[in-house]
Amino acid sequence: RAELRLFEEHIHEFNANVITYCDPYMITSPNAYWILEPHCFENEELHARADGCFRYQDCFQWPQPYSKKFEYTVCTLNLLKAKALEDPSKMLWEFWTPSEDDFELIDPQSSFCISKLNRDVYYHLYRLYNLGQVSINNWKAKQEGKKVIVTGMQLHAQHLLNILKHHPLTFSDIVLYVAELQHYLLDIAAHMCYINHHQFALTYPNFPKPTNNLLMGCFTKDITTCEQLWHAGISVWLVRSLQFIPQNINIVNVVSITCPDHI
Repeated sequence: RAELRLFEEHIHEFNANVITYCDPYMITSPNAYWILEPHCFENEELHARADGCFRYQDCFQWPQPYSKKFEYTVCTLNLLKAKALEDPSKMLWEFWTPSEDDFELIDPQSSFCISKLNRDVYYHLYRLYNLGQVSINNWKAKQEGKKVIVTGMQLHAQHLLNILKHHPLTFSDIVLYVAELQHYLLDIAAHMCYINHHQFALTYPNFPKPTNNLLMGCFTKDITTCEQLWHAGISVWLVRSLQFIPQNINIVNVVSITCPDHI
């Protein structure tokens, strides 16, 4: 068994700002201050929930293993950290869930509960969409109109907004359409954050960035990936078997696992 040392300096990508044991793995992070419970290294059955999300199997709610194909998702906004830093009087519309108070019945006398989304709520969702659109348009202007995956996200988000604005729906349909819209808006924000702030540092590690703890980050078993994300300023958790933890590793804090009990 490795004897781990506690140090408060010289923390690099293979050292541990935090460390914990999660049977059968040791999990370390060089740049995060917490360790989230991993639910991503074994096959698990997906369970769709009434709010249109998938809980800890949902990349918009919980960190997932790093994927080169969807590398921008590490820049998804982290709900836990966003709530901790946000003004409690303000609503995080990216994570808001409709209630029946947001459900405006078209005909209260009818036995069919058909309605539209409250106008004020629609405005807040549209405002998020508009912020993403401005960011996309500014970037596309520099890229001479180059089409990328984010263009399709933008069009689909616009389509969902039109449905919520003009179509009569049941309450359950409104909940699902809102969740899908939020997913696309978070996807757009993550993609633009990745392109504008972190992609360059991933490509050129000699120009590192400070860690942005508001981002979701990811788990990985690959040391090279951990190093790249550390340089790019993205929270990363390196998952290793105990025998691969070096005896001279530098450790700042031993922490407990944070479980997904809020989703």
